Amino acid sequence: MPHHRETSPTVRTRHPAIAMALALAIAMSSGLFVTRSQAEGEAAQPPPKVTEYLKLQSDPEVEKWIDGQKTGQVQAAPAVDAPQVDIGFAAAFDKARQHIAALAGAIPGIPRELMRVATTIWSEVHAYGAVRLVLLFAAFLAAGWGAQWIFWRLSASVRAWIAGARLDTVADRLAVMAARLAYSAASPLAFGLGSIGAFLAFEWPPLVGQIMLGYLLAVVAYRLARVMLEFLLSPAGMPDLGDSARFRVLPVSDGAAAFWVGRLAYGIGWLAFGVVTVNLLEALGSSLPLRQLAAYALGTVLLVLGIQ
Repeated sequence: MPHHRETSPTVRTRHPAIAMALALAIAMSSGLFVTRSQAEGEAAQPPPKVTEYLKLQSDPEVEKWIDGQKTGQVQAAPAVDAPQVDIGFAAAFDKARQHIAALAGAIPGIPRELMRVATTIWSEVHAYGAVRLVLLFAAFLAAGWGAQWIFWRLSASVRAWIAGARLDTVADRLAVMAARLAYSAASPLAFGLGSIGAFLAFEWPPLVGQIMLGYLLAVVAYRLARVMLEFLLSPAGMPDLGDSARFRVLPVSDGAAAFWVGRLAYGIGWLAFGVVTVNLLEALGSSLPLRQLAAYALGTVLLVLGIQ
């Protein structure tokens, strides 16, 4: 019994501490549970913007619009995956092929068109009088050559001064070459002015007059081109101006000077003749394929002149 009384107070003393520890553990566990429950509750409740997005995503109209955008991207995908690169060669070859096909298709009708052009010219000549036109043409040329001959007679002193001029200094050389260029250019200009004067003095048929004036301008262009080439190269065979080699601007031989003056002058003259011809065909109402074929034929001759 005395032993029972000693141990009993000790037991009573420890029970309150155990009870407090148990209470504290339960409280902490309850707080942790409450905190986790709140966190889970907050996680279960999404933010308002997320809720609004989910509502919009489930809207039928929104779903329909999104499906349409996806379909459009899928349809546009092949154009992005397989881009076509065009650097102009394909289009140029296609145009050239179409142009050649159009010219080939127009070839069978060329004789008929040329006959129509010839008939148009001849009808005007016949209405005006063929003999009268021949006489006008003769007067046309005579006036041109007559004006050139008059200039040649009046410029005898100038030619003599150029032929005998000394070229001791640079100033002397420049003065003589300028006088030589002016004299050489004045001769074809005198021919052109005389011809145009005769042309204006008479009444010409409209179409024939246009033809005559066009080819007159082509002749004047040829002669002016030759004047400029002779000024630069001074080929041999110009006795009116003395020793032509001493006036030569470009250092070439006599043979080369004569070759290039003739070749380039003929090329420029043929080019002027071709331009006038194509323009006259247009004035006569010819079709575009005929004018193009005429231009190609004239250009082929010009190419042959250039490579010979």
